[in-house]
Amino acid sequence: ELVNDITPENLHENIDWGEPKDKEVW
Repeated sequence: ELVNDITPENLHENIDWGEPKDKEVW
């Protein structure tokens, strides 16, 4: 579900968490 709300900006924020959870989205 969250993947649907994934955006370039969100990816940047996620990476800031230190846990690239959306690495698959890349």
